[in-house]
Amino acid sequence: VLAVLFDKHVARVGRVVAFGIWFPLLYLILTLAGRPILRGLGWLLVPFGQNALYVYALHLFAVYLGALALPYVAGFDRFNPLHNTPMQVLAVALIWMAVRFRLFFDVVPR
Repeated sequence: VLAVLFDKHVARVGRVVAFGIWFPLLYLILTLAGRPILRGLGWLLVPFGQNALYVYALHLFAVYLGALALPYVAGFDRFNPLHNTPMQVLAVALIWMAVRFRLFFDVVPR
């Protein structure tokens, strides 16, 4: 039943209802808690937002390199959160450092 309601290939009723519930809820949360979120995560989110195209382009390289290299790491299971989460954090940290130190700003569009 869930597969029929939430099929990704077609905008099934379940996906539309889920969007109708989650979007206003997240909008409300961000409206009410926007300042605390900005105080806590602004150091990360503001530079990413100001350089969104650059960050998106670099994240494509991070995903590609991870997909190439990680299958050869012995014991790495991409479905295990204990293995996957540090890789995600590392990718975000490297992209943040690239933004911070303006690496490849002449080459990659911003």
